[in-house]
Amino acid sequence: KYHPDKNPGDKKSEETFNKTISDYMFALDESSIVAVTDQQGIIKHVNDNFCKISKYSREELIGQDHRIINSGYHPKEFIRDLWVTIANGGIWKGELKNKAKDGTIYWVDTTIVPFFNDNGKPYQYIAIRSDITQRKKAEEEILESKRKLDNEAAALEELNEASNRLWRIDNFEAGLQEILAYSTKIFGTGMGNVQIYDEEKKILTIAASKGFSKEFLDYFHEVPAEDGTVCANALKNRRQVVVEDVEKDEGLAPHLHIFHATGIKSVQSTPLFNKD
Repeated sequence: KYHPDKNPGDKKSEETFNKTISDYMFALDESSIVAVTDQQGIIKHVNDNFCKISKYSREELIGQDHRIINSGYHPKEFIRDLWVTIANGGIWKGELKNKAKDGTIYWVDTTIVPFFNDNGKPYQYIAIRSDITQRKKAEEEILESKRKLDNEAAALEELNEASNRLWRIDNFEAGLQEILAYSTKIFGTGMGNVQIYDEEKKILTIAASKGFSKEFLDYFHEVPAEDGTVCANALKNRRQVVVEDVEKDEGLAPHLHIFHATGIKSVQSTPLFNKD
């Protein structure tokens, strides 16, 4: 028991201190995911938040070790470093990827603190965690988006190189078909067209196509560069334009009837420029 320095026999001070500790524990239990293990890592106590996130009951967890929620994500060296740190009396901090009873994955920001016996050796550990699953998902989505953008940038560079080869070959039609096949492969679509821009007339003309109906090709055979269509906007802005829902794009509003007739719901256009 703790006794205040100035008055070791002051029972009221001791009661006040004990209540403060009790209040701290209550706040910790309410705000964090808490588990207490013995020296061997056997779970002795878990709070309600631990049960909630792991989807195990308290009875299922007590007496087990933390392998029960091991996702298999972290290498053995990572886990070994954790145990060496706390066994030597250090405080371990890090992020852990765990697996709940139903197989769902969750991430926790974790601090593990050792408790010492009279000989100064750890005899149990308290692990205090906070749920960071949504943050980790957001980070993964950002990384995935960056990977996609990097891949797309590389693909567009190759596509531009293919378009530059077009001006150096004898068979112009074959070159157009090569670009068309390459672009539909890159963007994973079964249809597409290549339009040539006439800078003098300010007109985009379909020069090669794949998968479109005759009705669509006749309608969009020649499009003014200022028409507001996806291809015109891509040319104007000199970057790829993607419309995920043609119904919501103002520039395509005058042409919705042709998209309805042909069943096209989304479009994208990527401008290609020669080196000049």
